[in-house]
Amino acid sequence: MKKAFEHYKLSAEQGHPPALCYLARLYKEGVPGVVKRSSAKANTHLKQAADLGDSGAMINLAATGRDDTKTAVKYATLAHHYATGKTANNANLLLGDIFQKAKPQDENGFGKSNNLAMHYIGFVVKSDPTAFNGVAASQYSRALMEQAEDLYPMHMSGLNVIPRSIYWMRKSLAAGNLDAKGVISRMESMETGKCSACGMTEEESDKKFLRCGRCKIYWYCSKKCQLASWEAGHKVDCKSTFC
Repeated sequence: MKKAFEHYKLSAEQGHPPALCYLARLYKEGVPGVVKRSSAKANTHLKQAADLGDSGAMINLAATGRDDTKTAVKYATLAHHYATGKTANNANLLLGDIFQKAKPQDENGFGKSNNLAMHYIGFVVKSDPTAFNGVAASQYSRALMEQAEDLYPMHMSGLNVIPRSIYWMRKSLAAGNLDAKGVISRMESMETGKCSACGMTEEESDKKFLRCGRCKIYWYCSKKCQLASWEAGHKVDCKSTFC
């Protein structure tokens, strides 16, 4: 192992990114009798690899530096521009997660942003809805709901994100994220048993309620109410689930 370590050190000194990344891992984990654990040296090697364009090193720096949001965003954004394929999805999901969970924006406008979270996670789910076993679709769904809470009433016709949010949560469940099941159940229960147009409940009516066949979320006491809701804006909300 000592001989291999020396070979990697030599390669790293010559500016070989994979060698720098490997050394960073060795310093991070430590190898008894060979490499003493050192977070500082691990980060130094990762930064050198990142400066040479290694997107994996950029993502590692972003993921391990979450306490410093500005630095994390810097390296994740660089990875977003440099990376391709699955590595690009890693960078975009990480950026979305950073903006979704960051502290409130400071005086320079830097911090939590559901709009940016949606922007970056959107790259992932639109290229692969099943990415990360449905975790990306789940985060996209949550970002949609949080953005709606920030901007306007969620039930506003034509701007209602609930159908689109549940659509992505269902995608998440289909991709294997079992945590999405409970979320879907809670979201659907908010609309069950009442007419989405006039507000009449099933208990107040002697008719069997009709369910929207496309989004499968909203219910109506009559064809008249269903058509009224469609024209009032549900046609926009419902169709948005397939964008």
